[in-house]
Amino acid sequence: ESVLLGAVASLSLFGFQSAVAVSFNCSKASNVIESLICKDSSLSKKDSQLAGLYRKALKDLPRSMQRELRDEQRDWLTARDSCDDRECLELLYSKRIYELKHYFE
Repeated sequence: ESVLLGAVASLSLFGFQSAVAVSFNCSKASNVIESLICKDSSLSKKDSQLAGLYRKALKDLPRSMQRELRDEQRDWLTARDSCDDRECLELLYSKRIYELKHYFE
């Protein structure tokens, strides 16, 4: 449960410690992937976009479906953090953004 809360917090908190807008506080980046996202403006923008879409989907879903979305997002974060290069991150972010944009279709 604490992992889930951490994942949700990672997506919902906006730390503007740096000039790059991301869904987490870059000064508290907890792994290599988060550091890479903070240093790359394209990835930072995708991270912010994804976080906004996730929050909207979570807010708009009936309570009975919110757990499923949180579980999916936690799984996605695990996949994201297992990437070993920028291209992997770009692909995962693009795919997840597409999924969240079309969540209600």
